[in-house]
Amino acid sequence: MSYISITQIPIRDENLKVIAGNGSTINTVIVGYALADADGIINSYLKSGGYAVPLLSPIPDEIKAIARSLAVYKLYEWSEVGNTKAAEFYDKAIVELEKIRDGKRNIVGLIRSSKIKVIQPFESETLGNYTESKFNMSKPHD
Repeated sequence: MSYISITQIPIRDENLKVIAGNGSTINTVIVGYALADADGIINSYLKSGGYAVPLLSPIPDEIKAIARSLAVYKLYEWSEVGNTKAAEFYDKAIVELEKIRDGKRNIVGLIRSSKIKVIQPFESETLGNYTESKFNMSKPHD
């Protein structure tokens, strides 16, 4: 599942319409590749910052905006047509991902996996003062 859908990519520019399809119909495979690349970039930054990925719904709006910028840039990158504005949005998206990764930008709904504690049922922490000798299973019970 991508962080955004194909319908959330603003394909208004005539060049982008040609890149993403044939000018009138969107090629969902090409756009799907761009979405997958965007998700991969986002997940890479988030994971290196200690976040659990992939993100679960609801996806924060900030992540959706970053995914849009990255996907549009990827579409232009694969074409012969350059787009300075798409490159600027890509650069801004990467800066935002770096801030999130480095803990300089907090986003509601994102949780660092280091803050999630998985308790194992038979750790010393959960067993407290009980030791193996108190649970002597080798002796039959009377």
